[in-house]
Amino acid sequence: MELERLAEVGLQSDERFAEFYVRERIERGDGPRKIQAALAERGIPGQAIEAALAPFSDEWLDRAAHAAARRFGTAAPDSVRERARRARFLEQRGFPADVIRRVSRHDTDK
Repeated sequence: MELERLAEVGLQSDERFAEFYVRERIERGDGPRKIQAALAERGIPGQAIEAALAPFSDEWLDRAAHAAARRFGTAAPDSVRERARRARFLEQRGFPADVIRRVSRHDTDK
């Protein structure tokens, strides 16, 4: 197959593709679950996905807070309904539940 030949000569790499894809999707405001699912759909092995996501593991809370602030502003949610709306937005973006809870409660210090 042509992809195998390209990989043999170093012109195609799942790892390089995964790294590039993760950076691109993070800049768009996507979270790790959404990125992981998209890479898996493209046939990237789990090891390459985990390796590409690993450098960002400490940044998901800040990135989720930034995505929420871009969408809703920096004011804390003023109702349970608004908190749920923001949580749904972050869930659709692919952020994990613990990150969503902290951001939607406006509790990013812990």
